[in-house]
Amino acid sequence: MRFFKALPAIGMVIFGAASVLAQDAQLLIQGIKEITAASADLRDIVGNVTATNVYTQGPKVIDGFEDIVSSIKDIIAAITVPNPTPFPAATPTVARRAALQSVADEVAAVFLEFIRIHQNLLAVVIGKHGIFARTPFLAPLAAILRVLESVVDTLGTAVILLIPTVADTVQGPFNDLLKTLAEAVRVYS
Repeated sequence: MRFFKALPAIGMVIFGAASVLAQDAQLLIQGIKEITAASADLRDIVGNVTATNVYTQGPKVIDGFEDIVSSIKDIIAAITVPNPTPFPAATPTVARRAALQSVADEVAAVFLEFIRIHQNLLAVVIGKHGIFARTPFLAPLAAILRVLESVVDTLGTAVILLIPTVADTVQGPFNDLLKTLAEAVRVYS
């Protein structure tokens, strides 16, 4: 699962710089939705891991986390620019502020859903530690969880910088997700 890195550049060429901001917002929203769906799918795979199928399901779990990490890195690359313009940006028109505020609200809602689904995934992963601990998958899972912790932290920080007017609604749940990620890393290390 890779996201559309070329979309913002295409938007700038075809529609001008004003459309890039809107396209980036939609790219971000769609990207987070796709990662959320992948996390939900992976949660189901991890939830079905048993001592009898761990050797067939373990590689699927690691591959699923690697895909999620790769996709998060793509989003980070798309939204991390010098001096990013947050949603909403200070503009002279009320209509433009209102439109950008709705974008900020949508980004916040989508990111909160990502946090909720990811918390569920991590809870199941932590619960399955006993099964993975007796397999050669323990070290690769520990490694990918450390990378996941780093990219989720970077993504969350970048998203929060883009939505300063609603950052308070996201910051607490995001901090909780970081704690759960740290716990998952601790359990698997």
